[in-house]
Amino acid sequence: FREPSAPPPAPPKKSRKGVVIAAVAGLAIVGGIVAFVATREDKPERTRDAVIKQTFAALASGDENALFELADPTKMFTKIARCEKLRVDEGDDVDRDLRRTISREQADYRDPEKIEARWKKDLKLLLRRTKGTKLEVVDILTEMPPPPGTKPKKSKADDDDDDRSERDRERDRDRDRDRGRDDDEDRPEHDKEFKLTTYRKGQEVMRGCYARVPFRRQQVKVSVDVKEGDREFSQRVKITLQEIDGEWYLSFPPALNVGFDVVLTDLQAWRDKTCKCTDAGCVEDLEDEVGRLAFAQYDLDREADLPKEFLTRVEKVQSERRVCEATARGGPELAKYKELKNQVCACKDDECSRKLEVEMAELRRQVEASSRRSRSPSYEVTRQLSDLALQASDCTRKLAMMKVRVSSSYPSSGELTGGTFVTIRGVNFTSTPRTAKVTFGTKEATTVRFVSDNEMLVEVPPAEVEGFVDVRVQFDPGGLAIVPYGFTYRAPLKPIKKPKPKTF
Repeated sequence: FREPSAPPPAPPKKSRKGVVIAAVAGLAIVGGIVAFVATREDKPERTRDAVIKQTFAALASGDENALFELADPTKMFTKIARCEKLRVDEGDDVDRDLRRTISREQADYRDPEKIEARWKKDLKLLLRRTKGTKLEVVDILTEMPPPPGTKPKKSKADDDDDDRSERDRERDRDRDRDRGRDDDEDRPEHDKEFKLTTYRKGQEVMRGCYARVPFRRQQVKVSVDVKEGDREFSQRVKITLQEIDGEWYLSFPPALNVGFDVVLTDLQAWRDKTCKCTDAGCVEDLEDEVGRLAFAQYDLDREADLPKEFLTRVEKVQSERRVCEATARGGPELAKYKELKNQVCACKDDECSRKLEVEMAELRRQVEASSRRSRSPSYEVTRQLSDLALQASDCTRKLAMMKVRVSSSYPSSGELTGGTFVTIRGVNFTSTPRTAKVTFGTKEATTVRFVSDNEMLVEVPPAEVEGFVDVRVQFDPGGLAIVPYGFTYRAPLKPIKKPKPKTF
């Protein structure tokens, strides 16, 4: 009798936990791939040529977000620059070389929020000009630079640090020595062949800001076909890019010669608002609000041929705006300065003009000092003051030209009955149109005639008493000139009677 054998053991049950983990891992991988693909599709390609083509495509389509993403200014600034805290210069008269200060505009370029706001405003202005314009990249003319760390062969002319004069380079070297730096430590490398500037880590990017990481900046020339309405032309456009860790970003928008009507409209609006201002604060608020409209003008490519009619109209509008700006900034002091200039031009003698010129010089110092202390100093006030001072100087010079001098009279004597013709000599008799009234003592001459610029002929009036008299010449304009004791009246000579011959 045999006992029955034990039944075979049951197979182990499969764990569901492993299946769940595998499924989750698979889904995560698939999701990561999908997210990566989606991210790659959303983000622009960061090669140099791709960024250039995407920039012009965004300009043609008016895609502000795409342009902003190509530049990504906030990320670039925080990634590139490390800034020390400097005091903002408020325009006082302290010597700037004695302290580390920055202007208000430089301070704005150190604030990421203001950098982003400025970029968005600039892009809106640029897109207003390129609206409805077709742009097609034909060729990228500047070669791709070699990888970082590669030193290309340079010609002897390229060994210079940059294009500045020897005097400027010597000044920079002196500044570096004063700061305890070597000549080459604080200066980026410039490659003329590729229009490339290379910054090393720790180098000064702008005043008080230093590079966190090494990066490169290149100015690229691009041949672009432009079609704007009925205008079709080709333009070589300059565009500035910068490379960080192998990725390229838009550094400055390109300078396109399109949208001339928009440029004029913006500048005219700026001029009209400025001409309504009555003080410097209003002008400065306008500059903060719409002052970037000047970007629409200065963003044009000056090396390309611009229509002369357009340039003439732009200069006229800008000149009118600057006049209104100076009037508002100068305030009542500038108006008083203009009034003094008019008084100088109305003067009839040297004493009057000298007194007013001293007063003008004192007032000019006050106006210029007040202008320098403003929030955003303008040189237009100084320019207007210089123009007014020049006009006053011209009036003084003309007054000096009108001043006449009398030196002598000949003959110096005549009879009491008058009728003697006397020649009066001097200078500037006919330099300007004028009249003259001549008196001998208290008697006015009846006949006065200019012979030349140095001579006049007068007929002596009769007198009652013998003796010396002053010859006075009243010029209009020109003032009074006197020849002291210039003429002598004498009694008529009595005829000599011949003695009768004696008869014997």
